[in-house]
Amino acid sequence: MEHEHAVIELTLSQLFVKDKALHKRGHEGQVVATHNFTDIVSLRVVQERDKSIFVGAAVFGALAIAAKVWIPSALWGWIAFVPLLLIALVLCLGGTSSTAYLEITTKYGTTRYSLDDPQEDYDGFLLTLRKLMAEAKQR
Repeated sequence: MEHEHAVIELTLSQLFVKDKALHKRGHEGQVVATHNFTDIVSLRVVQERDKSIFVGAAVFGALAIAAKVWIPSALWGWIAFVPLLLIALVLCLGGTSSTAYLEITTKYGTTRYSLDDPQEDYDGFLLTLRKLMAEAKQR
């Protein structure tokens, strides 16, 4: 749902620029927040890693150690240990996901909005937004 006369928009994140302000749309399409360019002190994208995956890695690591220590047969102990340890390592190194947020600092405080659009879209949005803000502050 495109907003009438929006200069730029992140459709999935529901952020758009109109009338020298950054607006956030709610789930039903209504504007739930407005940040005037003159109030914005800084904008930045923050990447946060999902830390819950490390709980699974710790569980698999503990199971690997338990298998090695408590399985009486050396062969079966190694057969259980190696796959469990590999799963733990894969979860630690490759199984992490991250979420991107647009962090907006104004003279009234800081807020974050989830960026659900592809990275190249929100990178371009942020560059254009900074340019528009700089132009508005020069006038």
